[in-house]
Amino acid sequence: METHALSELEGCTLGLIWEMGPCTIYSVRKVLEGSPNPYWSGSAGAVYPLVRRLAEQGLVTSQEAFRGKRRHVNYSITESGLVELRAWIGPPVADYVVAIPADPMRTRVRFFGALDPTTRSELLEVAREQCEREIEIAIQKQDEAKLGQDPFEPLIPLGVGLMARARLTWINEVRRLLDDTD
Repeated sequence: METHALSELEGCTLGLIWEMGPCTIYSVRKVLEGSPNPYWSGSAGAVYPLVRRLAEQGLVTSQEAFRGKRRHVNYSITESGLVELRAWIGPPVADYVVAIPADPMRTRVRFFGALDPTTRSELLEVAREQCEREIEIAIQKQDEAKLGQDPFEPLIPLGVGLMARARLTWINEVRRLLDDTD
């Protein structure tokens, strides 16, 4: 069976339906909205059409269900959807999957010369505080995930925490280097 290249949002959404299924689009949206990744779109305008496209491609099926008198639609992954999900996960792994991602903070540092030293210092202090909060949240989420049944779930907040720690180390180094030159 020939597979098609899924976008990251398509692959993640298909994976969430596999993991939670049968599930509603609303439940998929809630997971995406709660993600620490600012690039996931949990908006209704992105997720609902995306899941409908996955259904049109035969990657998920839908089934009407009722909770009391409320109608909702549950989605489940199909066999061909599972093939696509596995192909998206890899191997092989595309270069962009492990490449250094876009980094708005790194981009802003490139133009720090446009700021006075006090403003640069204030910005770095705010960024440091936010990184520390992200680390605390990641530790909390990792502890919560360890209580669940999925052995892979704690690995996600572990990755978030390690990335936030690396970011904090970098911010501290930028601050040190700028303090030496300002």
